[in-house]
Amino acid sequence: MINKADKDIIGNLATGNVFRPISHQDVIYLLNRHPFIQIINPHGYFSEDLTPQVTDSPTGWKIIRYGNDIICSSLGRFILDDGNEPLFMKSIIDGTTDSEDIDKQPMSPPGKGTIIKQTHDVTVEIINLALNSKWNAVELVDGSPLFKQMLWLICEEKGLNLKGYEPNEELKSKAKLEEEQRRKKSVAQQEEAPIISPT
Repeated sequence: MINKADKDIIGNLATGNVFRPISHQDVIYLLNRHPFIQIINPHGYFSEDLTPQVTDSPTGWKIIRYGNDIICSSLGRFILDDGNEPLFMKSIIDGTTDSEDIDKQPMSPPGKGTIIKQTHDVTVEIINLALNSKWNAVELVDGSPLFKQMLWLICEEKGLNLKGYEPNEELKSKAKLEEEQRRKKSVAQQEEAPIISPT
């Protein structure tokens, strides 16, 4: 959901009511709370008449494809109020949205795990779509920092060359460590799950 910190940063950026300099960390914070990714097949064919194909991801996010060579995704409707995002954003900036209304806005689809897990799951889906379309490389057009890291990790796992993004060594180490911890947790949860035998 959009919390008070998000509201304050968005409102201050939009209205110019900045009481302290906007830091790099403020921007990274907002980007990671509202992840998005845009990738292309660097060897693909791009025409002007590409019609978007929207797929519902099991995470509840939308994956949008333009032909076989452009894929993008984000939290979409979960970022802001479902139905009228511009009006909702204006009400945040104007200060006319009740704080209870803001707290009710879903930050991500419920029951699908943390935003980090959802970002990972959507990245896996996107890369699988690319592989099914016979991509042999991925080029990053744009994305939020968390999504870029996930994209790099999954491309490394799948043996896909990633163009347009190379994390620094610190991020590589951190991302690999987080991925290993996530895997261990997933394995532990599977081992704890009760085995149901057919009757």
